[in-house]
Amino acid sequence: MKARRARESQEQTTLRLSQVVQGSALTQSSQSQEGRVTCWAGRAAYRASLRSRLKNAERSRMNAQAAATAFASRASETHHLCNERNAAATAKSRAIETLDRRRVRQSRDAVATASARAAERPLRRFVRNSTNAATTARSRAAETFDRKRAR
Repeated sequence: MKARRARESQEQTTLRLSQVVQGSALTQSSQSQEGRVTCWAGRAAYRASLRSRLKNAERSRMNAQAAATAFASRASETHHLCNERNAAATAKSRAIETLDRRRVRQSRDAVATASARAAERPLRRFVRNSTNAATTARSRAAETFDRKRAR
């Protein structure tokens, strides 16, 4: 639904709203003629309602268009960019969290990690430990090389 609204143009939105207005006008014409003429406040409220509907339709069309654009750009981004964007959002939210909330989050993370490790099989544990050891060895080797080069 949102993608369809994002594709529709301003003219299509106006046309759709004019159809709604025509339907409302037909309904009103079936009511008594003198009632419509004498009720100026009702007519003003009706016009305000139409303006509001037009604004809401335009806003929803623009929101849908922005959402479709964001979806398209995210669909084309690489995993690396996605990870960077998520890491930046996480860092921002963690920077503003309070000390109490940080402790609660860390303890919740520790419980989740402990339960996941308790449930993992020996082969999976071996693979995880090997991967971590290889990563640590690579980072230490790079650090040593950088330190040697800095001297």
